[in-house]
Amino acid sequence: MKISKKFLRRGLLITVVALIGVLWGLSAAGAQSTQKPPPPPTPQVLENGWEGFTHQEAGYSISFPAGTKFWLNQSDPPNYERLEIYINTEMSKGGGNSISISAYPNEAEESVTDILEMKDHRWISTGENENIKITLEEVSGFDAIKVIGKGKDPGIILAQNNIYEITLRYNMLSGMPPLPEAQELFYEILDTFTIN
Repeated sequence: MKISKKFLRRGLLITVVALIGVLWGLSAAGAQSTQKPPPPPTPQVLENGWEGFTHQEAGYSISFPAGTKFWLNQSDPPNYERLEIYINTEMSKGGGNSISISAYPNEAEESVTDILEMKDHRWISTGENENIKITLEEVSGFDAIKVIGKGKDPGIILAQNNIYEITLRYNMLSGMPPLPEAQELFYEILDTFTIN
């Protein structure tokens, strides 16, 4: 069987073009997979030996012991990136607790008193666990709602131009509530929270 040179050239040309296309596709996919994730935020070293972080977009600053791991998590709009501060202490055997700070615009310009009176916040809405204790307190010079209850992360709600939800999460591995030492560190860190 005789194969014409013309047919052979076409087949070879198609093979070369297909091979180039495959190689080009692989190089583009390889370039995408080698993109590095954004670097973690860099803390500021403070005079007292602690480190600080300022969330420019959400408009707050907070400090924590030096060497504490922290990171930003993406959030759906209109929320800003959520800050997680990992508290790894001797007392948190089997894992640690984390402090989570979520912030979103206070479009209705509600005060904490408004939120408390209307009970329209997801943490304090009617029908929630009756064991939840809700108090109005001052935190870092701001009026705040403190929420504590069985099966609930202890949390603080601050309302200014943004609404800030600051919680001490349960132990990440064991699911146990925060120990008193972790709660003490939570309030020590919370005392450094400022709105810029």
